[in-house]
Amino acid sequence: MTILEDAYKDELIEKNPLKLVAVPTGDDVIVKQPFTFEEIYQILDNAPEIIKAFFAIGFFTGMRTGEIIGLKWSDINFEKKIIEVRRSIRQGRETTPKTKSSIRDIDLLDVLEPYLLDHRNISSKESVYLFETTRGEPYKKTDNISSHFWRKILKGQNIPYRNMYQMRHTFASTMISKGENILWVSKMLGHKDSSMTLDVYAQYMPQKDFTHGLGFLR
Repeated sequence: MTILEDAYKDELIEKNPLKLVAVPTGDDVIVKQPFTFEEIYQILDNAPEIIKAFFAIGFFTGMRTGEIIGLKWSDINFEKKIIEVRRSIRQGRETTPKTKSSIRDIDLLDVLEPYLLDHRNISSKESVYLFETTRGEPYKKTDNISSHFWRKILKGQNIPYRNMYQMRHTFASTMISKGENILWVSKMLGHKDSSMTLDVYAQYMPQKDFTHGLGFLR
């Protein structure tokens, strides 16, 4: 139910087909479970070098996982400090993001830049996509990243399991709870307007003034 509702909020599907189904109660309800700063860095510090930047992008931009595996090096502008989101890979197919708001330029935060630079250094100079398989092809889906890396890291660090989509929730809830401008957060997430962002994350509104990205610094 929650996964489909998240997909609807992110404009990946036209409507939630389970809206007419009775909502479960008690322990059956799945809630957003953002990671703590400690957990974020446990994951990043223990992730293999070849995939560390994938998780850093998830935590420090709020991009959808399909958008992350669709990233090309030509989308990263280190000089202007922006990431151009121009495509997504879903169900094995590369497509443009579904909505106009999902086609966007987002800020490359200072906390993320070192992870991208390190990943550039270990990547093949012929690489087109940031994240490629051993055959030099982009990942067709994120299931392999989850099973080969994500699950193992969480288990090894005794971090309660949450799916990779929670990286997006972590970014959004952290920024909003620290008082970041809701319009900026909405743009980073690729929502069509701030009302959608507030609808999803209103419970985290707000606490104190906040400067871009500082909440993620150690």
